[in-house]
Amino acid sequence: MDLSPYLESLQRDLASVAAPGGPDISRAAALLTTSLEAGVRLTLLEVLSDAAAEITTQLNEATVEIRVRGRDADIVVTETLLTPPIPPPTAPADLDASGTSRI
Repeated sequence: MDLSPYLESLQRDLASVAAPGGPDISRAAALLTTSLEAGVRLTLLEVLSDAAAEITTQLNEATVEIRVRGRDADIVVTETLLTPPIPPPTAPADLDASGTSRI
């Protein structure tokens, strides 16, 4: 998952809010968004990880993980295959009740 569009959207929003304040405020907003990029990216990854953990608790046969790849995240869904329990071995039919066999 490419996080860049979300960061760029945040930068545009901050720039549009700062624009009426004049060039000094716009420059301060641009500097602020540049310095906050790493922290916002990390916060987005934390939100994704928390969401994946919460979704996993609600699924019966799958887990959801967030794997960091460079500066972005991959969402991985893994199905948990539930294997049926193995029944206990049964005694062969030719044994008598005392547990000895006839020869």
